[in-house]
Amino acid sequence: MPELKKLSNEFYSTIPHNFGFAPMINFVIDTEVKLKQKMDLISSLVDIKVAYGLRKRAGAAKSVAKKAGNKKQKLEPSLVD
Repeated sequence: MPELKKLSNEFYSTIPHNFGFAPMINFVIDTEVKLKQKMDLISSLVDIKVAYGLRKRAGAAKSVAKKAGNKKQKLEPSLVD
């Protein structure tokens, strides 16, 4: 049990949770069910991080495309003349 408590503390230090004033002993990851729940949580956090990164890149790509489009529009009239 001491090793599980130590490992649980490391997990909660990496991924903070709000336990309120409840004792830490209530939150030791000491069953397969609790471990599965935490693994699902980590999977969800990874999915959120990936989605955020993709959205951020898409926004940057739109910004670059918009800037390129604005330059093209400015150049087109001079090319026609």
